[in-house]
Amino acid sequence: MIVTYAILIGGGLFIAWELKLLGLELGYMAAFALFVALALAPVPDHCMIASWHATPICGSELWTILVTSPEVLIFAFFMIPDPRTVPDGQASRFVFGVIVALLSVLLLGPTTLEFWTKTALLASLVLACAGRFALVRFMAPFDEGFRFTSAVRQMSWRAPAAFFVAAICVGCVPISSDIATHNPTPAAELADGTLPTVTLRVGSGTDPGVWAFSLGAVLLPTNTGLGPQSASSRVWILPNIPTVQIPDNISSFDPTISQQVANKMAHDAVLDLMIESEARRAHDFNLATEGAVPDALGEFTDVIKSDGSRVVRKSYSFTSVSLTLFLPKFSTQAARLVGVTLVGTTTLATLDSSGHVVSQVTQSYNKSWGLGGGALDGTTNDRIAQDYTDLAKA
Repeated sequence: MIVTYAILIGGGLFIAWELKLLGLELGYMAAFALFVALALAPVPDHCMIASWHATPICGSELWTILVTSPEVLIFAFFMIPDPRTVPDGQASRFVFGVIVALLSVLLLGPTTLEFWTKTALLASLVLACAGRFALVRFMAPFDEGFRFTSAVRQMSWRAPAAFFVAAICVGCVPISSDIATHNPTPAAELADGTLPTVTLRVGSGTDPGVWAFSLGAVLLPTNTGLGPQSASSRVWILPNIPTVQIPDNISSFDPTISQQVANKMAHDAVLDLMIESEARRAHDFNLATEGAVPDALGEFTDVIKSDGSRVVRKSYSFTSVSLTLFLPKFSTQAARLVGVTLVGTTTLATLDSSGHVVSQVTQSYNKSWGLGGGALDGTTNDRIAQDYTDLAKA
């Protein structure tokens, strides 16, 4: 990285000096750093998601990454200062660099992904080049060597109009950045950049006798004068879950995923499958929502609909469980995805109206699920959110 920065900065400045483009490049970098700071200071929860970072990048860390990014340096030192597209005058070149910086920050404000951040930078240069000739005419008094006061006087009404427009654009910088915070995808970090504290409780399940004595009693009415009462709830009996394997790339990508966290993820995934199995047997669409969120729910409700009047019971047996790191859909520059991969067999049994098995088939099972939608305090299970089986592995 030291050699890379030396080549980019040293080479870029040397070429700029030879081509008299130094003012343009320094104008862009200084303005870009300033405008990004203005964008992030009032909006600390503006974040960017990158495939190489476990959590969203926010606040001062995002400012540092944007300002010192090799991609941004290439853009500033080798893409903006194309002699055939930039103005000829030194004053116009400096203002051109500032305009590109302002457009860069305005366009990257609403973005949340690394890909769209880079696209915003490129788009800013396209827009600036579109106004290149208008800028040259506007800055002609300064480029022709007039004294500053004389140049301003020659511009008459254009000088205050330009100042007014520039002030509005700079004022819109934090507004543009705030748009990204209304994205429906929640950020993993809090506004101050810290991670929320998650209490994980993992176990094999509550003993039915303990449940009936303690947890079940909570459901009974407190007014004992009503006589005998009843209450009911479901007790989920999970199949055996093998020890969860955590590959090295998972630990490298997100060191917070400990064995305890992995066990919790596997436990919740299996529990969700048991919930969906019972929802299918009972044709209970409401119960299905307790095991999956809308993006993945359709896969489970579709089989309920396809069963028609048949009663189908699905059971599972697992031989291995592991965490798997996947590339996002279409291999974009969004964050990598951690899924629970379950390998084993599944048995589908068709029952008659009396509950007797009419037919039964056992199939191999190998699927990877993404989880989400559970309570942060660990009191409820994370639900199945996505099917990662067909995604490319990272």
